[in-house]
Amino acid sequence: GVMAPRQLLTVFGSGIGPPEGTGVLLDGLLRVTTQAAPYPGLTFGNFSGAIPNAALTGTNMPVIYSSDTQVTVQAPAALPAGNSFLLYYGWQGLTLIAPGTLRTQPTAPGIFPNAALNQDGSRNGASNPAEAGSIVQIFGTGLGAIDTNLPLGDYHPTATLTRTTAAASMTVGGQDAEVLFAGGAPGLPGGVYQVNFRVPEGTAAGVQPIALTIGGQSTATRQAVTIYVK
Repeated sequence: GVMAPRQLLTVFGSGIGPPEGTGVLLDGLLRVTTQAAPYPGLTFGNFSGAIPNAALTGTNMPVIYSSDTQVTVQAPAALPAGNSFLLYYGWQGLTLIAPGTLRTQPTAPGIFPNAALNQDGSRNGASNPAEAGSIVQIFGTGLGAIDTNLPLGDYHPTATLTRTTAAASMTVGGQDAEVLFAGGAPGLPGGVYQVNFRVPEGTAAGVQPIALTIGGQSTATRQAVTIYVK
């Protein structure tokens, strides 16, 4: 029920967009070159009056990916903290209003499960655990503001790193882990963040829970994510 600046949000459904594989939008302008108009859109806003869509005001969020079963958008870079907003989804002349409101806050971190990479770039897993003392990369969204004015929907640059303005911390198996980098994932769309951390020396072998905290918000309160250590 919360959203942070630049966070990715995915809406699932049926018949809510073009068929799979018809295009990806990455320019922040709500346009896909291989998809005919009208385009799917998600508006983050509020209304006034007795009819919800009678006086809609808000911000159209750029579509990062769309298909007939899901649409992923990116939240605006500037969100007033502590406010509540409604989501309005529109496609082919139909507007759907989400029944619940979203609250805004500076950060709302979430880790993508089963997406951790070991120091050599290989996928972390039961058959490929990370060594204690090695560096692991994780990916997620909701880490809030970054130190560059990246256009919404654009890729994070690979030549210059973008970093989160809020400091991030990690734990592995309940132990503090050194964070080496927290920011936009180089080469990936805006809203995807990367955190590099070092597995603490002496971490026991096996499945270990990890938790990311940034801006006073922790993933430990909303999801259970693990990595494998040897």
